[in-house]
Amino acid sequence: MNQFSSLQPIDLSALLPAYHEITLPSNGLFSQDIPQKLNIRGMTVKELKHLTASGKLDKTIFDSCLSGCIKESIDLSSLILEDYNYIVYMCRLYSSGPNVSAIHVCDNPSCRQQFKFSYNISDCVELELAENTISKTKIVNLPRFKEAGYNVNIEVKRLTRKDVITVEKNIKAATELAAKLDQPLNVFPLIELLKSYIVSISGFSSPVPKEALLDVLSSEDTELITSAFADEIFGVKGEAKPVCPICKTENTYIVPFTDVFFL
Repeated sequence: MNQFSSLQPIDLSALLPAYHEITLPSNGLFSQDIPQKLNIRGMTVKELKHLTASGKLDKTIFDSCLSGCIKESIDLSSLILEDYNYIVYMCRLYSSGPNVSAIHVCDNPSCRQQFKFSYNISDCVELELAENTISKTKIVNLPRFKEAGYNVNIEVKRLTRKDVITVEKNIKAATELAAKLDQPLNVFPLIELLKSYIVSISGFSSPVPKEALLDVLSSEDTELITSAFADEIFGVKGEAKPVCPICKTENTYIVPFTDVFFL
């Protein structure tokens, strides 16, 4: 008999990285189902290896690993993006520290050189907590429609992680189908995103489908829809200022609060 066969396995869960309490940007003001605070930890080497083994990240696997780093039981797909992005940021910070590498194309139009740089996310990122009740939906009126004689109300919602995943899955499926059939892609990211924003349309004499409305929107119209909640300022944001090694121009790099952090 193997001398180790009778030994009990050791529970190493107590040796997992320490949990840290964080306050979500929504500050408990969006929904009773979303707490004000969560306890999260950094990912283990095994989890990071699992994420990056193929060189690209599967969002379902990523969210599964991210959920494992949260002490409380919570459905990540139900989180509004402001809260989800902050959890990703803090998990990255606790997993690998503040130093991040990124690739950027120079902002200088006469240069446009792609270069790699490093930055400290702790120095670049700012958090602003919500102080008032957060709107789940809003009504958007398009001035251009009113000028044309249509008093149309477009109800839009605040996006969640689930909305983003749905958009990306639709685009991926359409891209794969177009490639398989050797046909042009008939699905576009902005249109799919706008579909997620729009809850209902009222004010026309008869029902108008989302797709029909989207076909006549201008860039100004889409800006009004996607920025409907801009007056409710909370969340996490950040930018780095890398200098192009070729032309020495100071650039503006917007920090991506996504799974890209973990590649």
